[in-house]
Amino acid sequence: MQPIHADITRASTPEPAFYTDPALLLAEETAVFARSWQFVGHASQLARPGDYFTTTLGREPLVFVNDDGVLRGFFNVCRHRAGTVAVGCGRTKRLVCRYHGWAYDLSGRLRTAPEMEGAQDFDKADIKLAPVAVHQFGPLLFAALDPTTPSFDDFYPDLSARCAPLGLERMQHFMTRDFHVASNWKIYVENFLEGYHIPAVHPALNRELDYRAYVTELGKRHVLQYAPVQAGTASLYRDGAGDGSAYYFWLHPNVMLNIYEGLLQTNVVIPDGVDRC
Repeated sequence: MQPIHADITRASTPEPAFYTDPALLLAEETAVFARSWQFVGHASQLARPGDYFTTTLGREPLVFVNDDGVLRGFFNVCRHRAGTVAVGCGRTKRLVCRYHGWAYDLSGRLRTAPEMEGAQDFDKADIKLAPVAVHQFGPLLFAALDPTTPSFDDFYPDLSARCAPLGLERMQHFMTRDFHVASNWKIYVENFLEGYHIPAVHPALNRELDYRAYVTELGKRHVLQYAPVQAGTASLYRDGAGDGSAYYFWLHPNVMLNIYEGLLQTNVVIPDGVDRC
């Protein structure tokens, strides 16, 4: 791969292998996705004590629970023979492996292990589900698989303060849609990260926004693009952030937050091969 030039005026397009090499995508799973904060769900899924839901991040099965008001995440893997301890979503008091019936409380501690009473050197108090870090950001839930990943606020410094006036905490989940795109995941992200295409590709949006005042702010592991609405326009984006602007955040590596008119649209780009996401 060619080096990245520090002078933006001398920047060039990455080599094709950056988007087409299966070995690079495999490396991205461990070097990028497993070592970053990933969107896993929305807060309403864990609104009450006992609520839980399951999902996957890459190849890893996960379960998230509301443990009497504390949000927790675990690898959805029993510590005995790797059976799943939860399926789907719902409400429960315990996470029970369907293989041999080992049961864990919602803090992840093993509570019962049938027929293990006579096993030597076996102590339930030593056995817990493997945890993953969880963070609630407005209505969104994020998780980090790698225990060395910095905290959410350290990973995205200034992001919470930048979003504070936008009222994310008032947002509630409305719907989820899946789209299959014939593109490497990084191409999708690159498209989002530039407003250069707006006049040609989004003429209706271009009439709404003041493209001449379009701003891109580079943060540490996040980017913000925003633009004021054209004066006198009856806009869909008029009252979103309280100042007549549309805000487009990108969170490294694959999450986009589009905020306008009191609405939040969250895009999560998930690789599905080198040429699909």
